[in-house]
Amino acid sequence: MECRRAISRDKDAKYGSKGPGRGFFGYKAHIGMTPESIVIAATVTSGEVGDGEYLVPLVEQAKKNGIEVDSAIADAAYASKENLDALKGKVVAPVNPQVTQGRRNDKEAGFHYNKDADMYVCPAGELAMRKEHHPMQTKKTDEKGAILRHFRNAHVKYYFDVEKCKDCPLRDGCYNGTKFKSYSVTILSDTHKEQIEFEKTPEFKQKMKKRKRIEPLNAHLKNDLGMKQNISYGIESMTMQTAVAIYMSNIQKILKFNG
Repeated sequence: MECRRAISRDKDAKYGSKGPGRGFFGYKAHIGMTPESIVIAATVTSGEVGDGEYLVPLVEQAKKNGIEVDSAIADAAYASKENLDALKGKVVAPVNPQVTQGRRNDKEAGFHYNKDADMYVCPAGELAMRKEHHPMQTKKTDEKGAILRHFRNAHVKYYFDVEKCKDCPLRDGCYNGTKFKSYSVTILSDTHKEQIEFEKTPEFKQKMKKRKRIEPLNAHLKNDLGMKQNISYGIESMTMQTAVAIYMSNIQKILKFNG
């Protein structure tokens, strides 16, 4: 089925995905909160931006706001190698073997994992169409000892629609006219293996129980405080709207605590 995209007056808004057939047009609010649901850090981006790359900036923002960060509790989209290395021992997030291991070179920068779709998204915001799992390969030699194939870690290869790649404004350096456009992700770095061991501890399991508190806050901000739809145009407008909603939410929580 062909999906026609509407023309919008909002030049900053972009298409994002919440899963196959569940696209949206607009923005994302990335927020950090305390266990008491007080928002302590936030940033607004266009809809196609990945969630995981904003974990470290949110933690740094929280620290600048005077918060001592003991741990950052999040979902699998945030358990990238890049985040785990940057926040050593502070990331409480389950490892998905298909989560990116961080930026590897300029051509691969901008690809990010969408946990809802269980697919990767390219820098232009297009969701991969399919994926293939490739098992680990060891070095194989012939009877004379000559190497026929080198060792390679298990990996997942994601394939994108080349018809869209042909007309993409970001195709230079990304798509070179080949029959397929794919993006490969190696499964489980040593960093991820350490995180998996951490997942087995009582500390991890206890902290992860607090993760569910973010969803009621998101629903409150969207449905009760107006963040479900931008009232004007542009990312500056959405940022201001988000700031007002967060201010109101925090005031409500503080009054409730003091009441």
